[in-house]
Amino acid sequence: MRIDIQQRPSRFFAMNDAGPMPLRHGEYGEQVQDYFHKLFPHREWKVFSDTTASPIPISVEMLYPTVEEPFYLLHTIGMSAVPMHYPAGRLEMGHEVYGELCMILPADWPFGKGMDVALTDAAAWPIWMLMELGRFPHVHQIWISYGFILPNTETCEPFSPMTDLSGVIIVQFEGELGALTMDDGTTVELLMPILAYKEELDLCDEIGVDGLKAMFAGAYEALEDISGAKVGDKTMMDALIPATEAIAAYEAGDEAGLFAAAAAAAAAGAENSKNFVSKFGRAKSYGEQTIGTPDAGAVSMAYFFKGLAM
Repeated sequence: MRIDIQQRPSRFFAMNDAGPMPLRHGEYGEQVQDYFHKLFPHREWKVFSDTTASPIPISVEMLYPTVEEPFYLLHTIGMSAVPMHYPAGRLEMGHEVYGELCMILPADWPFGKGMDVALTDAAAWPIWMLMELGRFPHVHQIWISYGFILPNTETCEPFSPMTDLSGVIIVQFEGELGALTMDDGTTVELLMPILAYKEELDLCDEIGVDGLKAMFAGAYEALEDISGAKVGDKTMMDALIPATEAIAAYEAGDEAGLFAAAAAAAAAGAENSKNFVSKFGRAKSYGEQTIGTPDAGAVSMAYFFKGLAM
């Protein structure tokens, strides 16, 4: 075990300090770390911490590359100690959302030599960025999920002088890298920030209705090839497929109406997923016990479209 504590560099995402928040589930941190150690066994690892703890402490663990898996795996520890808020800032008790972040970097990322990675390395900015991003929803009392887009600053300033990358787009996989279950049964969503350039972030503001319809059709086609899940399999596809169909059928020219139609279809699909038996992921081992509970992935997808519609 290695712990590295350093002073932070300049802040990311225009973050400011906030008052401390009570940690409702401080015990989740150790469970998150154990989960990744079991998912990626036999790896050297190191935990990085800073002294910000504003409003909650966020550590980042690095799992070093191996010959078989030539990539760094970074993940936060502590983001799930407090639930995130739904859009509009209202925390709905009984429907809380917990999350942690994970990121993959290539084995040739220019860290220090060997296993001696330090937060003082110029190339260590993704570690600091994950700490700040993990605090972001708690500082601003918001909820982040699949599709959330966040520039580093309003003018998309790069994260570091050594890169032009200047923002993130949040994605979420299905399966073991998509969520984990705590000892008390709570689901913690694993959200993966994809690093993006300013030009890529700008495209999000330039796509019209036709572009959006093509984009969602392409995304669905790609996910369909990867997942293979259909409506009724109790996955995120129970919300995504109806939303995609609503987008394809939308005939007006306004983006707001398109997202409203998609949000309504996704919400209905997520609600309907409670009638099905889980067929994918760890939940399938519970069989018919999953009937009556909406699928977590479908609910997350429904709130993603709800956020787009707001």
